[in-house]
Amino acid sequence: MAATNIQRRKRVNRLKKIIIGFILTAILIPSAISLVLMWQVHTLKGRLREAETTCDTLLETLADGSFHISEKEFPIEPQKEEVVPETVAADEENTRKVYLTFDDGPLTGKTDAILDVLARYGVRATFFMVGSPAECCPETARRVAEAGHEIGNHTASHKTLRGLTEKQTIAEITKAEKQIYRATGYMPSLFRPPEGVCTEMLSNVAARTGYGIVLWSVDTFDWRGRSAAQIEETVLSTVK
Repeated sequence: MAATNIQRRKRVNRLKKIIIGFILTAILIPSAISLVLMWQVHTLKGRLREAETTCDTLLETLADGSFHISEKEFPIEPQKEEVVPETVAADEENTRKVYLTFDDGPLTGKTDAILDVLARYGVRATFFMVGSPAECCPETARRVAEAGHEIGNHTASHKTLRGLTEKQTIAEITKAEKQIYRATGYMPSLFRPPEGVCTEMLSNVAARTGYGIVLWSVDTFDWRGRSAAQIEETVLSTVK
């Protein structure tokens, strides 16, 4: 009988503990939630006061005419000139012309040597720059622009565009555009794909990003390590 009473008291005590636990939980959780909400409201009020102070200061500055936004703080994206196809006048239709283009630079030393020769003969050319070397050799890149030569976009890394997604292709073009602009102050509007790989997707991307695609009609194959005499022979025998 005594053992039965002890077990009954134990069960009652356990039940009391469970009931007390539920009661405490019901009391403490809402209290904790209330504290969190009070802290969030306090923080929000503080931020609102900061915003009001900022707005007041801005309005006062605007009112006295001293408000100025510097280009350094808020850089303005340069506008790309619209690519307009060049028209040939009637009396120039039979004029023999050669357009010189140089790819993959700028490279300090090599590009400078080319610029010296072009300057000696009063010739202007088009330099399709790769973004990475333009960023590494800004003085040489700037010299190209200052000499009045045309500058084109030849991607940021010169990786082949074959197999790239549309998003990756756009990234290569736009990154190079920014690198070239930072180095030269010039916004290119002509694009030459590495290896001359031009797909329908690339044509659509170029059109959407405001570029005209320029390839070539005579390949000097200088990238094969050919001599100056071999390059000269190829060009003179192929140009019409």
